[in-house]
Parts: sequence; structure tokens; C-alpha cells
Amino acid sequence: MAYRKPNRAGLSKAKAAHDEWLRSMGINPDKKASKRNLKGVSLPDLSVQSTNTVKTSDKICTNGTIKETQSYTGDELLGITLLHKSSFEPIRKDNKQAAVAAAQMRRN
Repeated sequence: MAYRKPNRAGLSKAKAAHDEWLRSMGINPDKKASKRNLKGVSLPDLSVQSTNTVKTSDKICTNGTIKETQSYTGDELLGITLLHKSSFEPIRKDNKQAAVAAAQMRRN
């Protein structure tokens, strides 16, 4: 069992002042928290009305426009080369010298 220091006069005085403040707010500090009644707080009526409401739906409609997805057509690239570990670089058909340069770089 842990050693507890006895309550000092300042601590008991602060606790009494805090309890008095709680009572002024409408909270009885001696009761359990579930039985507390807050002063000035009213709960809204969340009951469901039966027939006098507008019918609603759970469906969420889209705006009707879909973006075109980009896809590669295959007419621009010659291939992909690996330069350093995981550095992939595309090689275009109009620049075949880039493929030669990439191959030379890996061997030198």
C-alpha cells in the first residue's frame, strides 16, 4: 500500500471553495456523476414525428458527370529503363539515344 500524505489546510480549503462553486453551477458534488442535474441545461426533444414529415431517402445522387480516366495508348514510349536501384525512366520512341545513354550509364 502506498503512503499518502495527509491533507493540508490549503488543499482542503481549495476543495471546499471548488465544491461551493460546483453548487453554484447546480451540481451537488456529494452525488454520483450520473445523478447530477445541470442548471440551465435543457435537452432537445428527439422524438420522431410519425406522419407530418417530408419523406426522405438514404440515396446520395451524383452530379451526373464522370471524369475521363487517363490511359496510355502505346504510341509514345519505346520502353522503360532502370538507372539506379529503383529509378525508372521512360524512353520515348523519338529519342533512341536516351536508351543507349542509359545502357552506357549502367555499365560505366
